[in-house]
Amino acid sequence: MEAENGLDEGTAVHWHGIRLENMMDGVPVLTQELIQPGARMTYSFVPPDSGTFWYHSHSISHEQVARGIMGPLIVEDDLPPDVDHNITVLLSDWRM
Repeated sequence: MEAENGLDEGTAVHWHGIRLENMMDGVPVLTQELIQPGARMTYSFVPPDSGTFWYHSHSISHEQVARGIMGPLIVEDDLPPDVDHNITVLLSDWRM
């Protein structure tokens, strides 16, 4: 996954619930440098588990997440369960 920063400030992508290499965890200063405005960062990992996870900005999170820099990440199993349909709902209500 390639993240391109179109903001006027640095950012990073942090993944919740996914077992991955520390250098792909998206925590500025600890596991990566900030993605500067106009720059790109390639996150490269193979999730070992199927499931529904989420990602979000991990820089100035209280503002960037409130502005929508977050979302679901669905990792499907090789043999998904036999269901009629899946519904993913992500709700957010932040006041800035």
